[in-house]
Amino acid sequence: MADILWRPWQVQHIERRHRVSARDFEEAWDDPNREDLAQEDHPEWGLYFRSLGSTSDGRLLEMFWRWQQFKEGDAVWPITAYFRGRPPRQGSRAQRRRPS
Repeated sequence: MADILWRPWQVQHIERRHRVSARDFEEAWDDPNREDLAQEDHPEWGLYFRSLGSTSDGRLLEMFWRWQQFKEGDAVWPITAYFRGRPPRQGSRAQRRRPS
């Protein structure tokens, strides 16, 4: 099992932007039915992955992450995450882009 690498700014970003806690991410990551959806390559930042898992209360969470390999072992570096089916919060960029 890989460790999840958390930095304070990552936790703040995901919680503020998408209302997903580090605990939510970890629960969905540890979901035995987690599904790896895609492996994609960002032109500037490189390879990243998308997975879908459930929290202990059954909410579906889509996770974006990178794989890190160290001498001590492998680790997951969370990029962002959001709950599937949750509408964008008021004033978010996604909401402003929607056509009227």
